[in-house]
Amino acid sequence: MPRRINSREGLAAAQLKGQKAPCPQTAVAVLRHDLGYHQCHSTCCNYLAALGLACYTETCGRELLFKGDRRKRDWECFNEFIRYMGAGAALNKRVAFEGKTLFLKDAVRNGLAHRYFMKAREGTMAMISSAPEALRTGFIIEPPNRLVMVVVPFFNLFAAALDRALQEGRMS
Repeated sequence: MPRRINSREGLAAAQLKGQKAPCPQTAVAVLRHDLGYHQCHSTCCNYLAALGLACYTETCGRELLFKGDRRKRDWECFNEFIRYMGAGAALNKRVAFEGKTLFLKDAVRNGLAHRYFMKAREGTMAMISSAPEALRTGFIIEPPNRLVMVVVPFFNLFAAALDRALQEGRMS
């Protein structure tokens, strides 16, 4: 089980240290607080949780796995953190959108951030699922049209990856 962090204390500590952007630990703490399981279930904020996780996946890939290297392309950072989370199998599937075959990062992160929906004919978000694929990867992908980001399993994989990065000394 991922460790619990007091998000308000973590955010305050980051601000006192003069950090411009929240450190990954603080980011997870804020997500846990602001988009906590109970709050997500009661307010149905699947979109906000999915968008936050997709964006942080890219950022954590760059900062933790590529040491902040700005020469790395966004999709490389996103994909590498997905692999680090243990969800790499999702990267092997493609979805179709507007006559094009898309990679996972473009369909999920770019779709949510720039179009307010995932780039897939049947793209959606869900909070929970007992589907084995969702538990393993945080997604249910049935090419070429169906793509579901399942927030709670994805978050569990994401948080476990941050815990692993902390144990490996990738973040201070």
